[in-house]
Amino acid sequence: MNKIIKELDDIIFKCSQIRNIRNWDIDFTSYKKDNNDKIQILNYIRNFKNCKIKALLSNNSIKFDSISQEEEIFLNEVKIDYIVNNNEPSLEKKMNEINIKLKKNYDKAVKENNLSILLNDFFKYVECYSQCFDKNELKGNTVYEKAFNCFYMNFDYLIFNDIISSNFNELCKYKPLNVNDNKKISTINNRKILKELINIFKVEEDIISFHSDQFNSLDFFSKSDIRITLNYKTDNYNFIKGFLHEYGHALYLINISNSIELKCLQLPISKEFDEGTAKFFEKFLENKYFVQYLEKKLNFKLYRNVNWLSRITSNDVDYLKNCIARVIIEEKLLNKKISSKEFEKAWLEIVQQLFPNISYEQSIKMLLSDPHWFYGQFMYYHSYIKSFIYTSNLCNLFDIIMKNDNILEETYINKFKDILRKIHYYGKTKNICDVLKNEYDYIIDYNIYVYDYYVN
Repeated sequence: MNKIIKELDDIIFKCSQIRNIRNWDIDFTSYKKDNNDKIQILNYIRNFKNCKIKALLSNNSIKFDSISQEEEIFLNEVKIDYIVNNNEPSLEKKMNEINIKLKKNYDKAVKENNLSILLNDFFKYVECYSQCFDKNELKGNTVYEKAFNCFYMNFDYLIFNDIISSNFNELCKYKPLNVNDNKKISTINNRKILKELINIFKVEEDIISFHSDQFNSLDFFSKSDIRITLNYKTDNYNFIKGFLHEYGHALYLINISNSIELKCLQLPISKEFDEGTAKFFEKFLENKYFVQYLEKKLNFKLYRNVNWLSRITSNDVDYLKNCIARVIIEEKLLNKKISSKEFEKAWLEIVQQLFPNISYEQSIKMLLSDPHWFYGQFMYYHSYIKSFIYTSNLCNLFDIIMKNDNILEETYINKFKDILRKIHYYGKTKNICDVLKNEYDYIIDYNIYVYDYYVN
């Protein structure tokens, strides 16, 4: 196994040298061009590695004398990935062609708030995507269940469905405040805030670099080269939340063990821990001492934009509603319970239960505000729902975010990082339930705790 990993590492190194990845500009001058270049380079390398691993695994003559639990989990995942992606070339070609059309038309659909521009191609893509999982070798009774088990093999499908049902009913009772504030945004203030946040958290600046972009994102090249992009053109609360979220991702990636999966794929080991840490770090904003300290150091009041779409994309309560609505619709899509003609009506019915006053136009704007489906990515929102569970339990267990007035002391932040390091080391060899039970004798609670950032 080590020989295989070394061979893959050599390939990665050569790809990196050819593409000269490490010499990108600090600030990207053209978002679309540079971001497309980034994605192309990353996909090239990841696909190259994936193909190499799949070729090795599909060769039955390869035998492993002894493998660790971690290696076994990784190999099992790659075998499942091999089954899912081992399709007729004509299907792969069709999916790629549809995906290109969807990406090309997405911006126009958003600008015009017109779903019909994408709808036919979207349903063609869903049909193809479903075929990838409609295979007898995969565990599950329906296409959706098989897809869930492939993406989240260490989480019980029935338990997840119960979580969706119980939280859906609870969230339908929640009535948010109808507040709107269109105050002008200060980009300069956000740059001041970033400097203060880097100082507060003693950010590992030899490892993590920050760049300006129109979206918040993180690129992970190695445990010593992590690049965070932040959108400066947003309100102070959303900017801070973006920093906390991406820094949470970075801490997870710094703290995970040097596993087989990390070496091969350069990807996070556990989506639930990765998103969970990012979500957990956002909760610093719930601590009044944190906000007061920042405002005192900066000498200005933090501004938050609370128009309805901003709430849906950045507020815990409303974002959880958004994720649950999408998970419910995704099950209907993959199991062919709705047609393209029924899609808008089905979406509106679910959304209006969660957001009673939302109009048809707003529901379409909400649907189009997230590009994942139209970029061919499904089973994505489940990881956010799981991250809410992870975060809720960490808050219950440590009770450190809401009440502690010493939260910004260096020793306290170091202790906090140590807790995360202890949890994250396991990667996929253990799930949330196992880790919290083994390390802290804590039994997980599947009730999700969420916080309304826009209620003072």
